[in-house]
Amino acid sequence: MTIRTFAILLPAFGMVACRASEPPPAEAPKDVVLARVNSLPVFKSDFLATVRAGRLGGSPELVLDELLGLTLVLRECEVMVSPTACLGPGLIVDRARPFLEKLFPPERACGVITESQRGQAWDRLRGHQVAAAADPKEPAVREVIDAEVCRAKAFKLQRTFVQGLRKDAHVVVDRDEYAKAVAELEASPTAAPVAAPAEMP
Repeated sequence: MTIRTFAILLPAFGMVACRASEPPPAEAPKDVVLARVNSLPVFKSDFLATVRAGRLGGSPELVLDELLGLTLVLRECEVMVSPTACLGPGLIVDRARPFLEKLFPPERACGVITESQRGQAWDRLRGHQVAAAADPKEPAVREVIDAEVCRAKAFKLQRTFVQGLRKDAHVVVDRDEYAKAVAELEASPTAAPVAAPAEMP
């Protein structure tokens, strides 16, 4: 090897050696598993995001319980529709909703609507989705009331389905990690109130 060739190769070798000594890029931190339901994981990130969004309401314990049920719903979605049907970003509640609504749509859940059911729906709607001074017997208002009755019936069927999945499921909660997650919620100024009524089954 000539001196000239050696002089050319030496800087190149030095660059390779420097690259080899650089530390590998840091891996993204793995999500912590707070609980498992029938061996399916419920992740800390899902739990924190759901509590902070106030989407399921109630205490952190109730939110975790709801997430256990919705995790089973997502597995049913994978089996009944496709392995990727309910995957993707976003809250578990948002991924489970389309599947539950497809299983139990309001129009199929409706059945016969009684005047008692209409009265209860009117009490929920009055002053909110419908003006307090509206006539509940007026056709357009009655249509809104009937749609609310059907939605409530569908929600009840969806919730029964989730509770059925949850009833005999095997659940293991990592109490230490759960306690850390709750402490993080209590310490975080961005945490939203969690006392709102449950939005999903």
